[in-house]
Amino acid sequence: MAGSRFSRLFKKDNVPETTVEDVLAKKSENEALAADKKASFLATTEAIESNSGENTEHKTMTDGMHAGQRAVGRFGLMPKTISEMVKRMKSDDSAPSALNAIGSSQLNEQEVADLVAADQDLERAVADKMYSHVNKRMAGDEEKMDYGWLNGHNLNPDSITPDKLMNPRTEKFRKLREKLK
Repeated sequence: MAGSRFSRLFKKDNVPETTVEDVLAKKSENEALAADKKASFLATTEAIESNSGENTEHKTMTDGMHAGQRAVGRFGLMPKTISEMVKRMKSDDSAPSALNAIGSSQLNEQEVADLVAADQDLERAVADKMYSHVNKRMAGDEEKMDYGWLNGHNLNPDSITPDKLMNPRTEKFRKLREKLK
């Protein structure tokens, strides 16, 4: 239907036709930008949570849903969060084989978290999953993503109001993000 009325209505003069190669190149470019955004976000988070891996001895929480537990590793992930991310990874078949080998039903959440934190590849896989979750949940808004990383990755993004983003943690995130770009 090269000369159909439909194609004439929507044809733009002097606009080159998009090729499959063009689409693949754009997709590759978008994937590279997404990878850069993820790497930047995780580097900033790691800098805040553990001074870029220099201080991974996190305090034990004294109240709230994490009372009696402590964050682990470079990204400061809580055991309950790690357990949730591990379940998500296993359910969507994205879990590394070493993670599948962990019989989490025989270990408590802190033990699973300690095992994950002891293996940098596993820790990174869990952090990547957490990033994907908060990125999708917060529609790519990095400040809300950071807030959710600290205060609850399943928060409703609409509950994270501008006044909640006016806090020392988010300010530190903003400054570090700019330095790490």
